[in-house]
Amino acid sequence: MGVALFLIGILAIIAGIVMFIVALVRKSGWGVARSLVVGGGGLILAIVGIVVGVAQQATKPESAAVIEITAPQLYSAYKANQVAADAKYKGVVLNVRGIVDSIGKDILDTPYITLSSGGAYEIWGVQCMFSKEYEAELARLVKGQGVTVQGRCSGYLINVILRDCILVH
Repeated sequence: MGVALFLIGILAIIAGIVMFIVALVRKSGWGVARSLVVGGGGLILAIVGIVVGVAQQATKPESAAVIEITAPQLYSAYKANQVAADAKYKGVVLNVRGIVDSIGKDILDTPYITLSSGGAYEIWGVQCMFSKEYEAELARLVKGQGVTVQGRCSGYLINVILRDCILVH
């Protein structure tokens, strides 16, 4: 609503300026007064729009609490129905518990660990992407170790992907 008020206010200001210029060209005193009223009203609407927008942003609720889930549960949810899993988890911060299946770097040299999906013959799982500052911490992990990783789910692409991850101790 704040953005709409702001945009309407800006349009009214522009209309007021145009009316003012036309009134000056025509040398119409009444036209100048009308243009000042329209432009002033637009300025008021623009200010109200900014205030409402800032107020809405300030009262916007924080994202829901971090969701606790295991790697096999998350992977299974995506394997069963990617659309439903995206609706529930995509963009959400998750604490994912699981067993380290692999530790490596992607083609852009970004460090990651993959948590096992839990299936006996599954080669895919939950891939947790870390910034380079966590390389030393990841270097101490071993395959088969149990960990909890916090990250933002970005969906499914062969693996379920978590970004901006940290290890939770």
